[in-house]
Amino acid sequence: MSNEMQAYVAWTNTDLTEGRGKIIPLAICKLKATAIKLGKGNGVQGTDCRVSPVKLIRSMDGWYGPINLIYPTPEDTARDEQLKLSAEAIKKAKELGFTKEEIELLKQA
Repeated sequence: MSNEMQAYVAWTNTDLTEGRGKIIPLAICKLKATAIKLGKGNGVQGTDCRVSPVKLIRSMDGWYGPINLIYPTPEDTARDEQLKLSAEAIKKAKELGFTKEEIELLKQA
């Protein structure tokens, strides 16, 4: 079996009113006819989605292709850093012998 496969993507927009959002995949299909069918009327203001070919890559047990990757905001980045520091502190507390109850009390303080 090949590690690559030709597929078709029906592309839509996150803002279906004015088209000012991001272009994202609505459907990834093995056949172009399926992508056209699923994209019909699902574009900006009810237009048909643009359909284009894409190469999918097989990795372990699945096929991988275009995705809608959401990038973090500055607030997300700051919160993620806080979560990492908190997890590190909890790990240290456990290594020092703190119980779950004691750790929960510290979290609430």
